[in-house]
Amino acid sequence: MRLEGFGEYYKKSNDPQKLTQWYEEHMGLHHEDDGEVMLPDSSFKPVDMSYFSPSTEMSKLTFQVENLNQALQDLTEEGVKVDDNLHETEFGRFAWVYDLEGNRIELWEPRPYYYNPVDLGEPE
Repeated sequence: MRLEGFGEYYKKSNDPQKLTQWYEEHMGLHHEDDGEVMLPDSSFKPVDMSYFSPSTEMSKLTFQVENLNQALQDLTEEGVKVDDNLHETEFGRFAWVYDLEGNRIELWEPRPYYYNPVDLGEPE
């Protein structure tokens, strides 16, 4: 599975090292020794974990994927817990999986764009 996009990720964990390894193995994330996180072939951004205090819950985490069906198949084959529910909206298709601590992760396959979102030109 290849992730296509990544927003922000703030996570408290009972076993940070083990959970870090899970995200590296199943989501392809790379964690630097100083705690910075990055996707393959992308820049990374420092994360301030104080944002979570005093909450014990994880905020919403969404990964963009090119092919949702293939991503779910790959993760199922890797033994990742996959939610059977799929959801489709005007923004695309959504599904959910769970990391090794039971945190829900959203996978999103966006609908194709009909215009270039960078130049905001006329629809093609």
